[in-house]
Amino acid sequence: MNKQNFKNGNAMFPISTDALDFMQEQTLLVAQLTALAGSRVIVRKPTNGKDGLCIFDGELLPLTGTATGTHIQIAETTTDITARGTTYKDARVVRQAVYTNGDGESVETFVVLDNMLTLKTSIANLNSALETEKSTRAQHDAPKGTIIDWYGVCKCDQLPYGFVPCGLFFKGNAESFSPGGAGWQEMEKWKAKYPSISIQSATRDGSNFGIYISNCLGQTVPDLTDRFIVQAGFSYGLGETGGQKNVTLKPENLPPHKHNIGIGATNMIHDHSDNGVKRVEAGTSTLTDAAIYNVDGTIAKEGTKTATSFNNRPPFFALYKLIKVI
Repeated sequence: MNKQNFKNGNAMFPISTDALDFMQEQTLLVAQLTALAGSRVIVRKPTNGKDGLCIFDGELLPLTGTATGTHIQIAETTTDITARGTTYKDARVVRQAVYTNGDGESVETFVVLDNMLTLKTSIANLNSALETEKSTRAQHDAPKGTIIDWYGVCKCDQLPYGFVPCGLFFKGNAESFSPGGAGWQEMEKWKAKYPSISIQSATRDGSNFGIYISNCLGQTVPDLTDRFIVQAGFSYGLGETGGQKNVTLKPENLPPHKHNIGIGATNMIHDHSDNGVKRVEAGTSTLTDAAIYNVDGTIAKEGTKTATSFNNRPPFFALYKLIKVI
């Protein structure tokens, strides 16, 4: 702290406005320490006729009155000083906090400190409450490795606490994942949030890129991009993948079936027995004297000349899958 030496070997120290300002600055420095306690704190209640002490909106003041008051207000007294025939108006200002019943600020807005022992006890109680809350949350929170559905924006700052996406998300072109791009910035947010994370940009179709997290805080993150979920057990092992988005039917995939040919008066009828739909085909029939039936006709080929794949998935609704990593 700065120091002003009044005893410097001279008989009289020159008291000037500069010297007084110097002294007041030191007092104000001490007052700044009150900011450590807060803006409204009852440091000590008045007892046995002795004033208390409080911090009122950051100002350290004596506290007077009866501690049973419901409010606290500021009382200010000014004093004139006369010296050598000159009166200095409002030369001295005395401020204090006073307990009242109705005027000023409610006592409930103040923190009661009283002494350091009280503060120590309050901190201990707070730590105990935090440990209890932590234990309670641990019992009710989803455990690490839990996978949930998420119907919302899939970004670092908008996901539930402790969850990361399973598979590709934040789709964009390759340029967006270059330094400064939107994808690049999103990846930087994830790296800042989790000190241990394996994250990169990837693609499945060669044109659209996304962000993929393979591991976070030691938790392996499965790639569930565009996949349905099936229960692991007897037919499927944990983490096993399979299936395909589109399928192509081949002759060896078709079930056994037959085509019946019947004789009409003048036409041949082709009956596809599996679906019961009958269709008249090009052809003729002739009844001879020898009761011999001559059949001349063709069975039309069904479908296209080249087999094509098709999507056979049921109607679906897309959601993000998130996994708990904490």
